[in-house]
Amino acid sequence: MITMKTKNIKKNTNPTMIVDLTNVKSPADISDAFILAKIHAGMPISDVDFLTAKLNTIDRMVEAVNTLANDLDVKTTYINDDKLAKKLMKEIDKALNKKQPWYKRFWNWLKNPFVKKK
Repeated sequence: MITMKTKNIKKNTNPTMIVDLTNVKSPADISDAFILAKIHAGMPISDVDFLTAKLNTIDRMVEAVNTLANDLDVKTTYINDDKLAKKLMKEIDKALNKKQPWYKRFWNWLKNPFVKKK
């Protein structure tokens, strides 16, 4: 009697990551859920994931400000001028970024002439 050995195929019962889509209200929530699932699973986040999360956060902030302004019955001004918007963003970044301590700025000023410029 000839017996053939059958190949056992294992099914992956442990998922790599679990994505919770129960509280999804918008497409941005779906991408955020996948990014959070990657983080909880210990998987690396790609540059695209990071930029998507950043854009989603900015969109949500804009929506929150608009709804807050509408709730307070305050007139909102939309800036359609790109140059003015860039200047405004530059000032906001300047205000948000902390100034380095004096000793770090002094050290950078001292070593600046000796650093090769790219």
